[in-house]
Amino acid sequence: METRTAISILVSLVFACLSASAQVSVNGVGVFTEMTKSEVISKFGEPDRYKYYDSGDNGVDEWYYYAGSHLVFNDSRFVEFSITDSKYTITLYGLEQNVRVDDEFSVIAPLNPYYMDWYEKDWYCVAYIEFDERVCFLVKDGLIKCVAFSTSSY
Repeated sequence: METRTAISILVSLVFACLSASAQVSVNGVGVFTEMTKSEVISKFGEPDRYKYYDSGDNGVDEWYYYAGSHLVFNDSRFVEFSITDSKYTITLYGLEQNVRVDDEFSVIAPLNPYYMDWYEKDWYCVAYIEFDERVCFLVKDGLIKCVAFSTSSY
């Protein structure tokens, strides 16, 4: 019976991790979603610039640049983004509403962002320690000017 309970708890934790990660998304595409190049272009449009880099042991990185924004895929998994354009909608776990560039910084108050004094001026961060992920915000005059997501789990 204890083994069965342990397995149930493990399965629940795995699904919790997957569902939490899926709640961080850009235009409805959750981080860690696998997409082919044609699927990325179909969803986000033809990039202004595309970079392909095979790093060997660390897999293949694909960078899609759209004006000042970019999306990064590693081995076809969505692993990083930096958004500077309000045409993108960003969903973050812990918030009941979506975020866009040019929104008031106060919309992310429920996430308890902290000022990154060790980084660049006007950057704030929300760290999701249990998922080893972070979302950073560049704020100018009270408005969000950039939203960047990164993780060290790839």
